Amino acid sequence: MAPLPAQTAPPVDQGAASAAVPAPAQKSGAPRIDVSDFRGRADDVDRISQLIRQDACRLVGLVGIPGVGKTWLAVKLAEQLQGAFEQVVYRSLSDRPDPWDLVTELLTAGGLPPSPEGNLDRLCADLIQQLDRSRRLLVLDDTDHLYQTEALAGTYGPGLQGYGTFLQAIGTQAHRSCVLWVGRTWPQGLAAMGRTRCYRVRGFPPPDLALLPCWPASLVATTAQWQALHTYLGGVPKLMTPLVSRLKFAGYDLGRCLDNLTAPLPDITHYLDQWLADLSANEIAVLTELALAHQAKLPEQLLAPLDGSAMAVVESLFERGLCQLRVQDQSEVSLALPHLLGAHLCDRWLQTFPIDDPQAALQRLHDYPLLQFDAPEPIQQQQRQRLLLPLAAALGAHLPDAKDRFDWIQTQLRASRALGKQQPGHSAGNLLNLAQHWRLPLVDLDCQGLTLWGLDLQSDDWQGVVLSGSDLTQVNLAKPLGRQPVMTIGTRPSPQSVNPNPHGNANTVAVGDQSGQLLLWRPQDGRLQAGPEFDQPSPILAVAFSPSGANLAVGRQDGRVQLWGLGSSYGPEILTPEAIPPLKTLAYSPDGQVLAGGTVTGELYLWRLESGECWRQITAHTGAVTAIAFSPCGHYLTTAGQDGNAVEWDLNSGQPCHRFRGRVTAWLGTVGYRVSSDGESQAIAIGRDEGQILLWDMASSRPYRVLVEDCDTVIAVALSPDGQHLAVSDIQCTVRIWSVATRQLCHHLPPFPALVTALGFSTDSRILITGGDYTVQLWHVATGDCWRSWQSQPHPATALALVNDHQILSLHRDQTLRCWQRTAGLDHWRPHHRLWLDTPANTVAVGGRQSVWAMGDEAGTIRLWNPAAHSWLGDPLRLSGAITALALDPQGTWLAAGDSTGTVTLWHLPSQTRQWQHPAHSEPPTALVFSPGGERLFSGSRDRTIQVWRCPTDPLADAQNRVPGQPLVQLTGHLRQVHCLWAWDAGQQLLSGSQDGTVCLWDVDQQKVQCQWTAQNRLIYGVTVDDQGTPLAIAGSAQTLEVWDIRRNRHRHTLTDEDSTLWQVSLSLDGQLLLSASQTGHIHLWRVATGEHCAMFRVDRPYEAMEIQGCTGLSPVETAILQTLGAID
Repeated sequence: MAPLPAQTAPPVDQGAASAAVPAPAQKSGAPRIDVSDFRGRADDVDRISQLIRQDACRLVGLVGIPGVGKTWLAVKLAEQLQGAFEQVVYRSLSDRPDPWDLVTELLTAGGLPPSPEGNLDRLCADLIQQLDRSRRLLVLDDTDHLYQTEALAGTYGPGLQGYGTFLQAIGTQAHRSCVLWVGRTWPQGLAAMGRTRCYRVRGFPPPDLALLPCWPASLVATTAQWQALHTYLGGVPKLMTPLVSRLKFAGYDLGRCLDNLTAPLPDITHYLDQWLADLSANEIAVLTELALAHQAKLPEQLLAPLDGSAMAVVESLFERGLCQLRVQDQSEVSLALPHLLGAHLCDRWLQTFPIDDPQAALQRLHDYPLLQFDAPEPIQQQQRQRLLLPLAAALGAHLPDAKDRFDWIQTQLRASRALGKQQPGHSAGNLLNLAQHWRLPLVDLDCQGLTLWGLDLQSDDWQGVVLSGSDLTQVNLAKPLGRQPVMTIGTRPSPQSVNPNPHGNANTVAVGDQSGQLLLWRPQDGRLQAGPEFDQPSPILAVAFSPSGANLAVGRQDGRVQLWGLGSSYGPEILTPEAIPPLKTLAYSPDGQVLAGGTVTGELYLWRLESGECWRQITAHTGAVTAIAFSPCGHYLTTAGQDGNAVEWDLNSGQPCHRFRGRVTAWLGTVGYRVSSDGESQAIAIGRDEGQILLWDMASSRPYRVLVEDCDTVIAVALSPDGQHLAVSDIQCTVRIWSVATRQLCHHLPPFPALVTALGFSTDSRILITGGDYTVQLWHVATGDCWRSWQSQPHPATALALVNDHQILSLHRDQTLRCWQRTAGLDHWRPHHRLWLDTPANTVAVGGRQSVWAMGDEAGTIRLWNPAAHSWLGDPLRLSGAITALALDPQGTWLAAGDSTGTVTLWHLPSQTRQWQHPAHSEPPTALVFSPGGERLFSGSRDRTIQVWRCPTDPLADAQNRVPGQPLVQLTGHLRQVHCLWAWDAGQQLLSGSQDGTVCLWDVDQQKVQCQWTAQNRLIYGVTVDDQGTPLAIAGSAQTLEVWDIRRNRHRHTLTDEDSTLWQVSLSLDGQLLLSASQTGHIHLWRVATGEHCAMFRVDRPYEAMEIQGCTGLSPVETAILQTLGAID
């Protein structure tokens, strides 16, 4: 290779350095790269050689990302092709030579001194003549130095535009030579056509990575680990060198080494920073947006504010290798980032976040969403882990105090409101996501009139928050799903394409459940598409889409079959005017003309949809029909039943063709059809027997496929329409996807929180849908990844405490205590306080003049909260057993607690000291009460006894000379647990209620029962006295409350008549107010003396008292659903 005059040796491409053996010294000007051990890239060498030899290309570009090995490849090409050329010349352009000087050098190297007076055009013409006379290969390397920094790819720097003239002449004018243009990008405006070609050098594929000589001989690596390495580093040879130095710390095990890489290596970070250094601001904005999105995006979906043409920026990124194009179908091309670059950009975005500059921080939050509302479930989880949580931690370290965080969020929300009027953005949504993560009191933030793009509104943290006038276009809303969902996927017909959409043709997901609501969801963004019915009481047992996806059949428990036209504004057509048994399953024929339904009593109904005629009614099974499948031709139909039989029916005659019955030990799950080797459709039955999933051929009654399923109980199975995959859910809350053809397990889906009771496939067999209580999910069959998830989190209270007529406390499973207050002048209640507890509490009590709140848990811990001071009272108090009862005296001096060991403990609250502790009962205490003046404490227990204790303020204590902690008296007489107590008259009068159905009025000092009242088959809920001192009992059935005067055995009034079982009844501290809570979620307040109904509200709905007046971005059905979830419009 002939060097140019006065030219130093070309630098070694850093990508080759890690894969090349040092070469012996060469003469000055020659590349110091030894390619004798050249490995891999055989296809690249062959293709480029063909461009030069066979295609006679005059200009060939070798472009690729840094370190990929372009120079190494160019040297190998020069060596291999040197026999085809008279001269091979190498020239590095790292010194940014003037175009005139370069052409002059090339002419001189070819033996033709240039004319000093010639202009560039003349010099290029002379060079073309020279290249035509003698066949020469000119290798021009390091061309990146010619381009302008912070500009689009391939833009020449100042004074270097003449290179465009030079390359245009080389590529378009006839000659016999070739120029290799080696660099990261191709020049702008230069067309790669005809005899000019641009060849992109990509990273090594996984098999070739193992061939690089940099790896130690003792390296242990599997094929999967090479693939993981390629995914992580993109097959770039230069990046292998820093990894090699880490191998010895992992015992030369590649998999262990990759697992240990918890943070990017410094050399790799430096490499990426250098790669990004030359980019324009618009390119950085697009890359950052793609990185934070964690998924591919369509060009029109870009949110980054770009100057000029957005496509020009995209093309520049693609040219640099920083952006990849993914063809999703014939009409959609999306942008994606290399894996390593995406992670690096996220880290850089976080590291450069302007924490100390509130204005710049707000603008950064305004431009980019931390959570993308329409992203698939795994992507949203990645965004939460990679963006929201690290940013919250960094900001939290800067604002360690909760008050400082609240003030910062409030100030930024005000600024966001003003900024949003100029340009809508994500700042308000991001700020509230941070506030939610920090567990700030959202109800106290000013959230009105904001653009809430990207806000996660799925939890019940938003109870009572005022969102009036806000934009809810791009938010994640709570999903109103119920128990035992049934679901189906509607698909839209689309032409086949070479690169089909990875999500298939799923267009609508229909879900019905035990609550009777029917909802249609849009899988593309997870939003509610329609809610044909969400207030029907009859549970939905079956749903099915027609093949076209335009019609939906719904079977309800009341025997109705509804037909919905999704494109129609009318209501459903009732297909069954006369009552029939409830349908368990529904299926459309392949042509959509016939609907089949199987009932819970075993009948099979067939309707002709054109006329609505019930075509056939067949007694198919002795138990419920559990599955129906039409043959592809539509002439046959197969059913499965709870009687363990599967039957194929001839629809023309209504007679069975084949009948299958498995062994007594077998469980039959579903039926379907498969295509046999001769192309015929054959009915199959699928079930489980002796630890295996079996697919039986019904004609022969023999299994033709056996899948080993290691679970004793299968819950549901589903066969894909193409017969290629089988999904199985079991009692261990797992779902597996099997390949029917290979009998191999394809995917073991991540664990589910509850049983998956329903499975199904989309009509194109590419999407699996799973359903269980409150959850429906879509999964990609090919990858096993979750695409979309709809989850409804139940929010029931576990315990309630009545403070007064405008305030109650509720404990919840999410370890929160919420204080609800009636909004002045309005008929709704709002949670004004929300306390986050370290452990779930199971008991709550209120008392004292300052309304102290006490909470006890299963671990024996008691926490005290002072709502007036918004602070905890001292350290937690601890007992040896689970807390079963709590009581505070009216003055707030004493706290009494009973635990599961039968112990009663008394604390003096002002001094936070334990006054005494005594093993009071043989069973756990279930009721505690102080006398009105705090003189005495009474404890009732499951051991049927009542203990009377003195408090140090008891004036009788000194006279009787009792030791503190010893009971004064023990009262006996109840036959079952004592669960409610009420004391008055300085503790000398006591009412006790027991599960034996009696209420006793005690003279405590005399230890005698003055009056005993029997509930007469009623439940005892509570005892109290009215303002006249009359003893009262709160009794009734599981749904009804009544107030009784026990002395006169007189019914005063009925307080409630619920349609659901009561789960808690509580009295206020003074006994004059009563709270009742039912399983429907309704809570009622009553005045005991008069029976007056004071209020009705709920605390279990996620949007209780959330105000959405004037909000935009909600469809009418979404607004209606939010109202059913408690929102106020």
